[in-house]
Formats: sequence, C-alpha cells, structure tokens
Amino acid sequence: MTVSYCRRWNTLLHAPIEPMTEEEARAADAAGTLYCAVVGGPHEVDAVVEVVRGHGYFGVYFFDAHERQKTKFEFSRRPGGGLFLKAVIAWQYPDDQPRRQINESSRIDEVQYQPDGVVRHIVRDKIADEKTTTDFQDVPLDINGEPEPAFGDWASIARFDRAPKPAA
Repeated sequence: MTVSYCRRWNTLLHAPIEPMTEEEARAADAAGTLYCAVVGGPHEVDAVVEVVRGHGYFGVYFFDAHERQKTKFEFSRRPGGGLFLKAVIAWQYPDDQPRRQINESSRIDEVQYQPDGVVRHIVRDKIADEKTTTDFQDVPLDINGEPEPAFGDWASIARFDRAPKPAA
C-alpha cells in the first residue's frame, strides 16, 4: 500500500496541502494534531484518512472517477477503546463535471449512528429543495466498531466496504 502524508487535503485541486514526510506525520500523530494519510498512488488516490488522534477523530474520504468527494466515514474513539463509526455522508452530483465541490452536490445522504442503536438518516435533495429525516431504534451496530489504527496501519480504516467479514 502506497501512503503519503500532508497537513490537509485540497478537494478542489485533488492534491495535498503542505506535504509532510513520514517523520513529520508521525510527530503530528504523537502530538495528537491534525494531519492526513493519503492512501494510493499520486495519480489514483484510494482514500484520504484525516487524523486528529488527540481528539479521537478519524475521517476517511473516498472519491469518484471524477475526483469528487463521494463518501466520508467519521469515526470517534470509544471510551473502552477502539473506534466507532458515527456517521457516513454520501454526495451525489448533477453531472459528470470533474472536481465539483460538495456544495455543488445535488443530494446529500447522511446516516448518523449512536452506540445505543439509534440511527438517523437525513436526506437533503437540493434539486427538490427538500430535507427528510428518519429515525430508527434498536439497530444492531456491531459492524460500526473499528480498531484504532496504529500510525501507518491504514488498511482497515481506509476500506470502503464495511460489510462484516465472514467467520474463518
């Protein structure tokens, strides 16, 4: 797996802001400050992992074939250890224009998870100028657990497919 590091990721340019060496990123990780791990090659980014370990926050961004942000997973640290997938946000765009920003999306689907099994689904349809919110109770959320990655170990958290793994 190819990984590079930067202070932030520029979604408009689809490029790093303030590239960092691995040593600089490791120091930011140890200090608990913001940095990004860019997973994939320079011309084909698989995911960008935004890390603020000091706040127990990990955001994972995925992009479509037009280099637009298509999905974001937000994780927070659980009190007992590990991470919890607390939100999934997906953007849809009105056309195939490359490098559109998320504010140019035509629809936003956001699913918010709470550890007690409450799930909220919010749909913002900008074309219809509608927002709908649906709440669900007692949803099993075992799949929302994720081990907190050690520095450099991005494979598990940077996977788009969150389906449960079959028992071995």
